[in-house]
Amino acid sequence: IPIISALGSFFLIFCLRSLDVFEREPIKYIFLNFLFGIISYLLSAYITSYLFQITDINSSIVNLSKKTIYFAVIFSSLMMLLAQLICGVISSNLFKKQYDTVTDYLIYFSSIGIGFSFSEIFFHDLLNKTTSSSLLEISNNLYFSSFFTGTTLPFLMAGFGAGMYLLKLSKKNRFKSIFYISIFVILFSI
Repeated sequence: IPIISALGSFFLIFCLRSLDVFEREPIKYIFLNFLFGIISYLLSAYITSYLFQITDINSSIVNLSKKTIYFAVIFSSLMMLLAQLICGVISSNLFKKQYDTVTDYLIYFSSIGIGFSFSEIFFHDLLNKTTSSSLLEISNNLYFSSFFTGTTLPFLMAGFGAGMYLLKLSKKNRFKSIFYISIFVILFSI
């Protein structure tokens, strides 16, 4: 199931890639950004699980109120988003020469989201079949979180990538109106 999900998303990426008439993006960089998405998922899931474990949030949720559940969901969502955004910024700085048109930003940032979604589906599937106590502990720690619900992340990351392109364009050409549009697109994506 994770492979079918990733293939469907990559089909969309390659459709976008074929529409790029100026310079088709190398598959190597698409795959590297996909790996960045996987890394961002693993880091955000582990860090969130660890923080939830040391704060014993699951006990707090049972003993307190729904407010703690809302906090856990919002916090985990921010961790997921932050991990992807950091990987997107790292990617755009590492591969500066590859990021020159809006299509590049859409493809590369979407690839990060696809890697994140792939990892989430794979990890969810793995947790349903595992007997590993350490994996089950991570699963228990993430029970009251927004993990395992991120199937729209490639679209979120594409929007963020478009906003980053507009931000770069506004700084380069000193267009205030494009700057405000870029900030709106980034905030709307978030």
